[in-house]
Amino acid sequence: MKKTLAILAMLAAGMAAFAQNKNAIAVPEPKGVNLSEDTKWITLFIQGLITSNFQQYSGLTVIDRQNADMVKAEQRLSESAEFDEKNTVELGKMTNARLTVTGNIMAKSGAYALTFNITDVQTGETKASASVPNCLRSALEDGTAANQISYDLMTGFGITLSNDARKNLTQKAGVMTAATSAQVSVAKGIAAEQSGSNIEALTYYIQARKRDNKLAEATSRMATMTQVISSGNFGTNLKNMIKLRDDWDKLLTEVAETIATYVPAFTVFYYSDVRAEPLTNKNYNDKTVTFSVKRPDTFLLENRDELEDYVQLVQNVRKAVLSVPEVKNWGEKFTDFPWQQTRGVSRYNWPGYSNKSNGGSFEYEFDIHLLDKNKKEVASRTSEIRLGSNYYTTSNFGLTVWIELKNSRDKERIYLDVPMDYADSDTFYVTMDVKPAYSNIPEPLKKCIFVQPLETMTEEQRAKLDKWKRSTVRSLNISDGISVITKEMMRGYINIKDLTIPMSVKRIEEDAFQDCASLEEIRYYGKENSFKKISHKFKYNSKGKSWNPTSANPNHNIYFGEIILPDGRPLNVVCLNN
Repeated sequence: MKKTLAILAMLAAGMAAFAQNKNAIAVPEPKGVNLSEDTKWITLFIQGLITSNFQQYSGLTVIDRQNADMVKAEQRLSESAEFDEKNTVELGKMTNARLTVTGNIMAKSGAYALTFNITDVQTGETKASASVPNCLRSALEDGTAANQISYDLMTGFGITLSNDARKNLTQKAGVMTAATSAQVSVAKGIAAEQSGSNIEALTYYIQARKRDNKLAEATSRMATMTQVISSGNFGTNLKNMIKLRDDWDKLLTEVAETIATYVPAFTVFYYSDVRAEPLTNKNYNDKTVTFSVKRPDTFLLENRDELEDYVQLVQNVRKAVLSVPEVKNWGEKFTDFPWQQTRGVSRYNWPGYSNKSNGGSFEYEFDIHLLDKNKKEVASRTSEIRLGSNYYTTSNFGLTVWIELKNSRDKERIYLDVPMDYADSDTFYVTMDVKPAYSNIPEPLKKCIFVQPLETMTEEQRAKLDKWKRSTVRSLNISDGISVITKEMMRGYINIKDLTIPMSVKRIEEDAFQDCASLEEIRYYGKENSFKKISHKFKYNSKGKSWNPTSANPNHNIYFGEIILPDGRPLNVVCLNN
């Protein structure tokens, strides 16, 4: 009896597992039959489009080819010439999906035959079928066939499609869309990766990201493959060094073209505080009253993460190409990447406008308007903002985006003279607008700067602003009273060079400086013996005395030491009060 109950419990649990996943559908790669070597990517392309269509329109939970269980299942079943009922059930169990989309693409004289099914893996029952018996290659490659298969499978399964979904899936493609073109590039990249051509694969993934930056698979595979090639794995099927050079040439050009599509989105935040300044001799003579407003802040907020993605991509690719021993014989454009390539793509892209020695910049005029309580303008002032970018260093790629207000006398506040007759309002308002200062600014960059009152700033923008501010800090002083320095406290200070800490610090956490890759020196407002009492897990080496003319006490001997971080980086320690 107990055994029977146990068996029933196991069956119930199994049925419950299926019930919980009754809306999950797996889309493995269809089998290609008689496909030529140059068309083997088509099965991956059809898989990608069908997956995308089901994700957009079916309402089912789609298990795609990047799912870990799907990868294992496809590897295990790859020996079979085609998916039979047994394999379908097995794939469903391995991916925990109730349904599978399986199919075959067969090349025949002058055309292709496509057959696909949706199968219930619990019962083995075919729930829907679709076929295109005589498909032209053009319809196969522009997505028309995959869309038709998707439409027939979904409607055959009983899924109700919206009018837009019906239109998108049934109309003839005619011209390949950017999204479809991106799927082609991903498919070709996967095929290249499977054959060992990692450089070629990365080139295709970058193309896909450039054509459709919302395609998550392209971004994911690009990041993974960038790490692969930067580790020195260049593929095993390259026939000779000339092909290797040609593959690198194509990749470097693709990277340059990709970062050339980047357009920054700067936001100028302005403040509403208006202050009456003390009267001067000029005010008495001109019969004016001077009001001032706080100088606006300008930040790259909207797509900074995208810029950082490009910087990381270029850093990894540059590291990889320079590690190839033969690169020294390939010419300057390989050793001088990315500056040669970005200049070659377009002079006016961002950041390709700059070169490695001189930063390029774009200038904008901004108008500050001072309004009285009736919203009537009583004064205005025109100034300029310069936005620029600059590559730096010759051994490692770097990119800094810099911003400055051109009027140096307006360091903190902007001054506006108001005629005396208009200065008696008890309330003033501030507005601001921005326009390009010169006509030669490229069209995309004319629209890359926006103005916004600080009061309307969202929480998301505030978080980005905080991240921006932290990333621009070079020197940081920890406030007195802080007892513990944590990783969270130091998060985002990626460019900090030196850190000054007070005597109130009693403990430094082991991972506190994990984000601070540029940190070189810790300055401590205390004696060396006091610093040694701070609780930390770093190795400390005392270096003795040395005169430090830049310290707070230039007439004293300053003790220097060194701590070794967990990643092996040494940090100088300067004890300022010895």
